[in-house]
Amino acid sequence: MSAYQFNAVIKDGTIRVPDKYAKKLTKKVRVVLMPEKEKVIDKASLIPDLQLNTEGWKFDRDEANAR
Repeated sequence: MSAYQFNAVIKDGTIRVPDKYAKKLTKKVRVVLMPEKEKVIDKASLIPDLQLNTEGWKFDRDEANAR
């Protein structure tokens, strides 16, 4: 028994078999569907690291709070 594996997107309830496999599959087939897990995006990873050289800067809490 041969097995072929490929990723596909279901569109209108149909899965398209790639041509390189479809030519070999001319009779009945057994289909096993395994949904992919949705990728969870870490939102913090979307923000690039910011590095500032603050040497020589003057920080005044009262002045900042007055704004």
